[in-house]
Amino acid sequence: MATGKNKLLRFCRLYLGGYDLSGDSRTFGSLINEEDEADITGWSDTVENVLSQARRKYGVLGYQAMINDSAGGSHPRLYAPPATHVLTLALGGGAAPAVGDMAYILPAVQLSAPISFAGGVGMVSSDFRYSAASYSGNFRNPFGVVLMPLTALTATTNGTGVNLGTSAAGWAATLHITVSSGGSWSYIVQFSATGAFAGEESTAGTSLVHDQFIVELPVAAAKSVGDRCTVMVLSTKL
Repeated sequence: MATGKNKLLRFCRLYLGGYDLSGDSRTFGSLINEEDEADITGWSDTVENVLSQARRKYGVLGYQAMINDSAGGSHPRLYAPPATHVLTLALGGGAAPAVGDMAYILPAVQLSAPISFAGGVGMVSSDFRYSAASYSGNFRNPFGVVLMPLTALTATTNGTGVNLGTSAAGWAATLHITVSSGGSWSYIVQFSATGAFAGEESTAGTSLVHDQFIVELPVAAAKSVGDRCTVMVLSTKL
């Protein structure tokens, strides 16, 4: 992980439900993470005084990818909105994303897929908003960290533990598995209160399937998260 003022678009990587769209991605407008007021126009003062006026808003706006109609490319993944996805955008610091670098994780519904041409190149554009249907639990903050960058593994491998600090609501992890072949693989996300991973750790989730899966880590006063996975594990605070 390299910290500082070094987050450039060229070092971003985008994963969508187990597919790597980084090579097709061109740009995006903004990553939404805000508290907004609910519109209560027309209600009486009595109602206004008891109605909650705050709501969280998440989303990726202005995403644009070059049209790629190959299997697993941008067109097969994005041509049919509305569709639900688990979207992860990893932001490398001066290089490709590494352990501890920033990540934006969005259980998303894709709202649009217009086709346009920019500089003679075909483009598909889309906006993504938060979708509770894409996530198994509460969601509070889309920003997290990379636990393992895109990695090709051919044998049992343990990732590096990352200290995520404390969280009253616990943590969650998303795992994007882009390729799984050559036998039976088990992808495990573990957590430890001490970070030692010497027998005291617990398994938060296990997957035997090709594609992304999501696990939720229980509340702990302080914990580190380690991982055993094929390609990429990220975590976000609830």
